[in-house]
Amino acid sequence: MNQFSFIKLKVLSFAFIIGILLLGAGVEASAQKVRLRAQITPNCGNNSNLKFADIYADGNIAVQGSYLCRGAFIYDISNPDAPVLSAWYNPGANLQFLEAVVIGNRGYFGSGNGGGVHIVDLTVPSNPQLLGIVNAGSGNGFDSIHEMVIHGNYLIENFNGFANKVIKVINISNPANPVFVRDINPTETLWIHAMHIRGNRMFTSGWGSSTARGRTEIYDITNIGTQAPTLLGFIEDATSITAGNNMHSSWSSEDGNYLYSCRETNNGSGDVRVYN
Repeated sequence: MNQFSFIKLKVLSFAFIIGILLLGAGVEASAQKVRLRAQITPNCGNNSNLKFADIYADGNIAVQGSYLCRGAFIYDISNPDAPVLSAWYNPGANLQFLEAVVIGNRGYFGSGNGGGVHIVDLTVPSNPQLLGIVNAGSGNGFDSIHEMVIHGNYLIENFNGFANKVIKVINISNPANPVFVRDINPTETLWIHAMHIRGNRMFTSGWGSSTARGRTEIYDITNIGTQAPTLLGFIEDATSITAGNNMHSSWSSEDGNYLYSCRETNNGSGDVRVYN
């Protein structure tokens, strides 16, 4: 499956989840008072429907990844009713930042087409400053990533394709000098699509294949800087080989007792599952 298929499936799965949320909002809209505060769509000069990728926010800053638009978009959301595009971080005008994460005043932009992960100072959102890049030559990272999470001083990333299922852990406490920590080799048969962390536990979303079930694995990453993560267990669908495959992403409840996991499909058969 190529990158275009990945993003297409990702968009379909995202649309499915949003549909569920909107249905729930419609039932209890009067009680929850759900309403659209604002909408902003930057003009990147591309008319495709596949313009943007993941979005993330922290404090007054939101960042948005891209697919065909290229670059990463940085927003000032201090006024939720009037978000402002502060900057379009687009070095070289051709980097496909599938992932965009902001923690405090630092942005992390992960390229799906060979640019590695850019670590950017967003102290002044309108003037982003590159602090360092994680790639094969710097930190022994991946040149192309599909998903990533930031866990304290550590970048945890996967590869953008089925050719490699390894998850890399890199110390980025000094963005100009990233240090490789370790590879995590999951028991998942094919590929890990995404990772989610709550406290000291990491949940992976396995893709599976036509002959092997995809696995959602749970790791203890308490001392990830000095010790290899401990596999605590995994979830497999018991009904058939393919019914539990294509796990797109997961999210745990605040109390850590439930895991919500969604599947990514292109035929409308995707679902959201809840595990205790």
